[in-house]
Amino acid sequence: MARLPQGGRIDRSRPLAFRFDGRTYHGFQGDTLASALLANGVSVVGRSFKHHRPRGVLAAGDDEPNALVQLEPGTPYSEPNVRATRVELYDGLTARSVNAWPSARFDVNAATGLLGRFMPAGFYYKTFMWPDWRRFEPFIRRAAGLGVAEAPFDPEQALKRHAHCDLLVVGAGPAGLAAARAAAAGGGRVILAEVEADLGGSLLSDPHATIEGQPARAWVAETEALLAEAPHVTVLRRTTVTGYYDHNELVAVERLADHLAPAARRGRARQRIWHIRARRVVLGTGAHERPLVFPDNDRPGVLLASAARTYLHRFAVLPGSRAVVATNNDSAYEAACDLHDAGMRIAAIADLRPGGPGEVGASARERGIEVLAGSGVTGVRGRSRVRGVQVSPAGEPEPGRWLEADLLLMSGGWTPAVHLFSQSGGALAYDPALTAFRPDRSAQAETSVGAAAGRFSLAEALADGHAAGGGDPTSAPQAGPAPEPAPIAAAWRTPGAVGKQWVDFQSDATEADVALAAREGFISVEHLKRYTTIGMATDQGKTSNVNALAILGEETGRLPPEVGTTRFRAPYTPITMTTVAAGARGDLFAPRRKTPLDAWHREHGAVMEDFGAWSRPDVYLQPGESHEAAARREHLAVRQGVGLFDSSPIGKIAVSGRDAARFLDFIIANRIANLGVGKARYGLMLTEHGVVFDDGVTFRLGEDSFLLSPSSGAAARVYAWLDEWRQCEFPDWDLRIADLTTAWAAIAVAGPRARDLVRTLPAGFSWEAAGFPHMTLREGAVGGAPLRAFRVSFSGEVQYELQVPASYGLSLWEHLMRAGAAHGVTPVGVEAWLRLRLEKGYIHVGSETDGNTLPDDIGFGPALAAKPGDFVGRLSLLRENALDPDREQLVGLESLDGDKLPVGGCLFRGPAFNPPVEKLGRVTSSAFSPALGHPVALGLLKRGRSRHGEVLNVFSQGWIGRVRVTSPVFYDQKGERLRG
Repeated sequence: MARLPQGGRIDRSRPLAFRFDGRTYHGFQGDTLASALLANGVSVVGRSFKHHRPRGVLAAGDDEPNALVQLEPGTPYSEPNVRATRVELYDGLTARSVNAWPSARFDVNAATGLLGRFMPAGFYYKTFMWPDWRRFEPFIRRAAGLGVAEAPFDPEQALKRHAHCDLLVVGAGPAGLAAARAAAAGGGRVILAEVEADLGGSLLSDPHATIEGQPARAWVAETEALLAEAPHVTVLRRTTVTGYYDHNELVAVERLADHLAPAARRGRARQRIWHIRARRVVLGTGAHERPLVFPDNDRPGVLLASAARTYLHRFAVLPGSRAVVATNNDSAYEAACDLHDAGMRIAAIADLRPGGPGEVGASARERGIEVLAGSGVTGVRGRSRVRGVQVSPAGEPEPGRWLEADLLLMSGGWTPAVHLFSQSGGALAYDPALTAFRPDRSAQAETSVGAAAGRFSLAEALADGHAAGGGDPTSAPQAGPAPEPAPIAAAWRTPGAVGKQWVDFQSDATEADVALAAREGFISVEHLKRYTTIGMATDQGKTSNVNALAILGEETGRLPPEVGTTRFRAPYTPITMTTVAAGARGDLFAPRRKTPLDAWHREHGAVMEDFGAWSRPDVYLQPGESHEAAARREHLAVRQGVGLFDSSPIGKIAVSGRDAARFLDFIIANRIANLGVGKARYGLMLTEHGVVFDDGVTFRLGEDSFLLSPSSGAAARVYAWLDEWRQCEFPDWDLRIADLTTAWAAIAVAGPRARDLVRTLPAGFSWEAAGFPHMTLREGAVGGAPLRAFRVSFSGEVQYELQVPASYGLSLWEHLMRAGAAHGVTPVGVEAWLRLRLEKGYIHVGSETDGNTLPDDIGFGPALAAKPGDFVGRLSLLRENALDPDREQLVGLESLDGDKLPVGGCLFRGPAFNPPVEKLGRVTSSAFSPALGHPVALGLLKRGRSRHGEVLNVFSQGWIGRVRVTSPVFYDQKGERLRG
């Protein structure tokens, strides 16, 4: 391996020093880590996952399975499993091979290779079961994985951007550039995304190609200049499109500063994640060259032929001095000829096709290169480097001859990079002329072009791209003449050869593993993938999938189209979690919503907790007071005096219009159409499956005006749900829906002395029970601000919920605190508030409900059965499962041992919990009741309403207690206090 004195696209005036596995090497600006290692003669760059076999660089791009490194180890910028082929070299770069200790050159764990015969595909499913799997599991898990996530926190940041365009072109190879150039001429908004820093794609590695009578690289430079001048064209370099989703939305990752040293990128965003919505998409993603499958094809010094050509023309690196070329198609001849012209000796070209190559074969023979038609590789010598290659006549048992070589170039054909196409929902078809799957039917506004569509000639790529970009067919750029290729030969493995033939280099999977999986019945491609782990490593099987599927087909007597393909999933290449979060970390991970009274709460001892998206006071601690003591004090204040609770997060959704009443009568399971103006009614909302979605109170403000009050945690979802029904099912109805949750502050005044306190507010209406009964509302004004007052009670006491515009919330709260001092007013947190509802037996959605809870389970069956007309979920309530008499029903639970019952505890019969035990139900809410002086709990119990008085046991994490089943209402069962 050597660096040529001239050539390549590197800047020789800017030498760079870097370290790999503790040694210092040198490269140039424009190198990748992989090219610099090859230029410095480093042949072993990593170790395989399972057997720790030495591995060298195989490819030159995203399909590299072997050269994975830990970048900047031991620093806050450490990143595992980075492909060396994608690391742009910078001065001072430090990298370490992964899955090796102490280094890739000498790996202590290589001894596991001696146990290879005992570790076939799926061995972990069959071994270590005796005497106890749990004894072996920790060791196996520690041995798994490649790199190490060293840094507990990534100090760098990423950006996020949303963009819309008329045309998104993925890939700036000849097809992609032609598409972007044609679209730009048409005036559309174009985004061109290219994974490399330079545009051109395969043209960067082909100095002989011509377009429009000039060198292809000159045409690329001309196109690049045209795109730069077009104001409506955005060119994204160093950008990988990683996912293709519904409605032509694609996600891309732009590497803004990965090519800079950590010190140079401080204060700069490292990457940017793009969410792009495109009217049309052109996929010019190219193709991946496949390896050939023969014994010891994983040795360091075995390269893909196209990769060797890339390292030659882009980086001026000869990856060896004497090479053997193994192929089943014509593309490898171009690499062989170029390497020969650069000074490398080509020992022979072993071509599996009996008829040999097409016109390109003449170029090889003119250079004196021996072409062995109908021959293939049957053996490779060398451990840390190829030392010799055995070439034998294809299909013959006789041993072939050994050729001296330190490099083996292989080409097993080309597989279109269909990952994004498949993610878009498109259907693939197997093309026997390509021996590969190619795009067939598109599912979205997408066009695959060039090699990504299975059309590999430069002329086809240019024509494809030009047409996809909307160009006139008569003005498509013309490619220079190219030799006519001979057909490819399907070659999936080397039958009869001695030695392991590797299919997936990173997962250490062989053709024998595929055969074993087939014998054991794993004949589905998805089963094969998981049993052998082929295609499940960081490269997602870019070089292994087609070979593995074809071998599975041979083992099961099926053709490749009958075998099919696995599902391609995003992301196309790994993405850091920092980029996925794109700044949404720490306090920005999720929006933290604050009530208008937030500052007051914090200043007065509130312990703030997150409830859903809201930051709310859990309790208000006094000096020397425990959390439990504070909750009991606040609870008793409401039961015996008066308390104030900040209920601003409660949902406030306005629904108005001539059709508002019948809309809500359909949406809400309880009857709403007959609700009088100024009245309120509690109700449930159900999913189409009849499951309780949320609860809340509906207020009728006017004949065509309603206010919904869903739970605080579900308010946003309820609003979106209502709007979806409005838009999708009732677009012609007269409806207006607005989420006013944050527009109004809400304060609950609750307790026996609540009326005494609200009387201090001259609101323009009577606060007395006779003029303002329970479940009604009044509207007025206080201090010049509009006021809505609602007689609803979540606490079980006389309660008024006061709502004013958010900017007036603090003034109202402070007035009530001052005026209530004479009555012992106490601010109340969420903990005490939930205990108050628990005593009353009120459900809390998410505690007494789950994804299976139906209205009758919580006592609302009769009310809903009496409702005329249809509502969401009604038909589902008639299913056999919904009418099962053994369904769990809401009950109260009284602890007979005086202990607080654990939430989630299992209810059962019998003195001991000896599995198998019939689970009768579970505890859903539990707390100590200061008003009653003992713990209370709610639960869901099979046939619960018919079991009041029955004694059961409850089990939780080894603890067993006794409970009596009661009514869920523990306090004021007749409701006299709240109606007072």
